[in-house]
Amino acid sequence: MTYYQKQVQHLRLRCFPNQALVNRLIKAKQLIDTQFAEALPLETLAREAHLSPFYFIRLFRLCYGTTPHQYLTTVRIREAKRLLLTGHSMTDTCFIIGFSSITSFSALFKKHTGQAPSAFQKKAILKKAAD
Repeated sequence: MTYYQKQVQHLRLRCFPNQALVNRLIKAKQLIDTQFAEALPLETLAREAHLSPFYFIRLFRLCYGTTPHQYLTTVRIREAKRLLLTGHSMTDTCFIIGFSSITSFSALFKKHTGQAPSAFQKKAILKKAAD
């Protein structure tokens, strides 16, 4: 069974017997996963799922345990960590993952990880050097 099939089965059992609705939610989630660096307004994601924005938020949260915006932020922070660990600067990372302000990126990164991007990167470099 492929990853996609397992995800569909999990969502179907957890949320709905309606396979078409589950597939539409997964399609919208995949859009976030692949295009996280672009502006993804709620209306675009809801349109991808062929749902009203409010119903889309409700169903997305029911299935994934988080809102689409929170999920997008999580994906961006995960990618930011990866980029910082591979040597990208904080400024480059900020713009690569779709933020338009270094200040807002830094504040959001700190809120999610407990440390500033530069501190995260320095700590990772020191850990590598120690190993």
